[in-house]
Amino acid sequence: MPAKSAYMEKSPLTVPMLREMRTLIKAAFHPSVSGMSREQIIRYVYMTAKHLGWSWSQLDGRAIRKNQPRGCRGSAAPGRSGEAPLRALGTAPKRKPSAYNLFIRDHMADNPDGDARERFSDAVDAWKAGQGRRSGAKQAAATRATRRELRDDYERAQAKRKSARITKNKADSVAATMRSRNRPGAAAMRSISMRRR
Repeated sequence: MPAKSAYMEKSPLTVPMLREMRTLIKAAFHPSVSGMSREQIIRYVYMTAKHLGWSWSQLDGRAIRKNQPRGCRGSAAPGRSGEAPLRALGTAPKRKPSAYNLFIRDHMADNPDGDARERFSDAVDAWKAGQGRRSGAKQAAATRATRRELRDDYERAQAKRKSARITKNKADSVAATMRSRNRPGAAAMRSISMRRR
């Protein structure tokens, strides 16, 4: 009996059993793509890329598809993390509507008569005229006033620290001068420096 298959005689597992185990493992870790949903394929790609250390540098310079799905445009490339980003899966939370969106929606609902384009144009004109921005303008003015007050307080505190530092430096300079005058030999040094002048 050849040496390659000698280990099989010692094993209690038969060749058909090993083949079945291989099939089960392959099905568990590498399912067929045709039987997977879009979400499962995306998760599989990200998980495989992370654990196998895939490099996507070979794709550099290739033309990007013109019509990319919105979720894929800003997504991180596979291989950085094992989890697929929510944007790629299409399960990212929706952002809250802005003040403009809410104003347009309410204005359209309050004025149901007429053509949709005219109603929308009127709503945009009303927004530009400031009907929807007044509450935001008050809040922005209050924020600017608060920031101005904070900046003034900071500048006052900075000026106070600077004057205290200057006063301290002057006091230290005077004290150092007094100490040097009281040292023996300082008078001789002063007289030498006076003679040089």
